[in-house]
Amino acid sequence: MSHSLKTRLFSGLIIIVTVLLLYQIKILWLFPIIISIAMICELLIISKKFFEKKIILLICIMYILLFTILFMTSTMYKECNFTVLAILCTVWSVDTFAYIGGKLFGGTKLAPSISPNKTWSGAICGIVAGMICYAIFESSCLTTDIHEVMSNFSSRVIVFPIAAIIGDLIESKLKRCIGIKDMSNIIPGHGGFCDRFDSFIFVMFINILYNLFLKY
Repeated sequence: MSHSLKTRLFSGLIIIVTVLLLYQIKILWLFPIIISIAMICELLIISKKFFEKKIILLICIMYILLFTILFMTSTMYKECNFTVLAILCTVWSVDTFAYIGGKLFGGTKLAPSISPNKTWSGAICGIVAGMICYAIFESSCLTTDIHEVMSNFSSRVIVFPIAAIIGDLIESKLKRCIGIKDMSNIIPGHGGFCDRFDSFIFVMFINILYNLFLKY
């Protein structure tokens, strides 16, 4: 096992332990807020180095700020520990199995001009894994009656894993526009907060829109 992979796994383990600890003490709802603030700070630092790309970075900051405001003003945000955990696990499932699927099957590139290493096979594997993961979380809220479980699955089971892929591609496109590989190196083996939690914030934003405008 290479040193970079060990570093990545160790950093990932620390993040997972932190998330589980926050969930256990029922303050995981703070996690999206903390991550959003960290991402905004990261973008502000980058904007000083890439002044000519300041408009692009400002739009990204406004997007994250909008998410933070919507999240904090939602009436149930302090009671959404389970939702945050479900979305985190779903996004991580998508990332993990997209990587594994891409390595195993290869094939046609998903978006070669944006992220040359991503493939359609990896994306499909990631989406399927994400659907299964979120479905497990949804079913855990219901009874053991399989008919009730099947009839109560929401469209989020399909939309959230796809949104995770889209969120990752958007961030990759942003980095290409700026001309950098990673937003920072604050998380060893993963890059910056924007690199690690881009899909999470995007899916959380989609979840807020669901809560505002849709029922399912």
